Amino acid sequence: MTTMSTAFGTAVAGALVSLGGPSILGSARWLLFGFAVLCAIGIVTARAADRTSRPRRSAAAEDSSAVTQDS
Repeated sequence: MTTMSTAFGTAVAGALVSLGGPSILGSARWLLFGFAVLCAIGIVTARAADRTSRPRRSAAAEDSSAVTQDS
């Protein structure tokens, strides 16, 4: 799995650097902001997956747990 993720990251980095053209500064900007966008997409996806994987508690269960904690 590590080899696959390294290959994917290298391929993405190569594509982003080539978008910057001959300018080193442009290539660095594309690389930085490209990976920032990918990280933001990953955060949104992880939060959405976490929200859907948690079981929802019903209002009755929340009320009964509040009563047992008070006593």
